[in-house]
Amino acid sequence: MNSTINFNLLLTYTIHDAPFSVTMANDNLKQQFSCSQCNATFDSRSKKEIHVDRFYKQSKIIKYPSGVLRTIIKNDNGRVICVCGRSYNYFKSLERHVRDGCDSVVQEEQESEANKENQIVNGK
Repeated sequence: MNSTINFNLLLTYTIHDAPFSVTMANDNLKQQFSCSQCNATFDSRSKKEIHVDRFYKQSKIIKYPSGVLRTIIKNDNGRVICVCGRSYNYFKSLERHVRDGCDSVVQEEQESEANKENQIVNGK
């Protein structure tokens, strides 16, 4: 007499203030990552984190090329706005915009460097 044992293991983790569940089933040990907000399931942790960032995260710290950290908060329409005025649906889109060289950020950094140099020249 053959019998099959199916083990299900439910683990709960908290990463970056975003709790989610991991379900491991015995069939090929596939992991399922569940969103604690809407119970949607994902086959990888990164896909689940992208989902949480897009739909539930309200603010994020963005690092600009100069090293300056800014906290960006979604507006009432759920959009994130760069210092140059461009708006995006997702934080990742804003991060790409800043990384690829937002003109306002580049100009702001150049002005900051010029101010530092003027302070050094003027002895302040």
